[in-house]
Amino acid sequence: MSIKTGILKPYIEFLRIKDWWYLNGIFILGVTCAGSLAGKNLLKGLLVSSLCFAYGYSLNEYFDNSKKHVSGSRRFNGILYKLTPCISLGLALYFAYFISKILFLTVISVGIISWLYSAPPFRLKKHIFLRLFLSPLGYSLFFLLGAGLDKRLSSQEFFMYIYILLFYIPVELMHMLSHIDVDKAAGTPTLPLVYGTRKTMVLMLLLFIILALYSCLLYIAGVMSVYFLLWTLATWTAILVLLGRSYAQNNMEAFINMKLNARLVFSIYGTGLLVLFIRRI
Repeated sequence: MSIKTGILKPYIEFLRIKDWWYLNGIFILGVTCAGSLAGKNLLKGLLVSSLCFAYGYSLNEYFDNSKKHVSGSRRFNGILYKLTPCISLGLALYFAYFISKILFLTVISVGIISWLYSAPPFRLKKHIFLRLFLSPLGYSLFFLLGAGLDKRLSSQEFFMYIYILLFYIPVELMHMLSHIDVDKAAGTPTLPLVYGTRKTMVLMLLLFIILALYSCLLYIAGVMSVYFLLWTLATWTAILVLLGRSYAQNNMEAFINMKLNARLVFSIYGTGLLVLFIRRI
């Protein structure tokens, strides 16, 4: 390992940069839904989205591992880790201000939600039900970052935002299932730990059914096309198969495999949605 790589590696892990490439897909999905893929602010918006991810992840990592980062790192002292969230959010607000009011307000919302979720004195990630809502709310706002690039928000984009928000709730439950051991060791109460894994998976099933019904309503209302409906129903069918398999096995290995396989399914699903939206541009 080179000296340069050795120095940068812990900081890259701190920012979780490897996760940005697919999470920024939410932003791109918002861009294409708004029909502004070729807009002049696309790269600036992508920068704002990345800075918001840097803010959220670094804030969470800092307060999850603050003692380790402050006293245990030889390459970066504590002040750098402490200032990274502030610098990231400040830069995101600066660039968003010159793009659109919607983008600026959305970045402010990301800042507030991430702070409530990760930082003292609230640190609401420790609250069972608030965590289940706040985390999906934070991720779904990145769809609004993309949709707000054209300086307006249509009813279609708003209804799609609600869809993305609802989508991330069972995804968060899936994440909790695959991190039971980690959350238990950290003393973080989650639905699987408190109410059991099978009840959590039943709740996931109900939420995916609600998503499917909401997709039907979007089609009936003329908000989305029949191709969107069919693609969505096919995806949820695949996810329900994975969920049923995990329910039958009900062990840690099954939960981890479900998350990994679901991530692949969601990547294919998101790519399909991008194609459907781009066709309208």
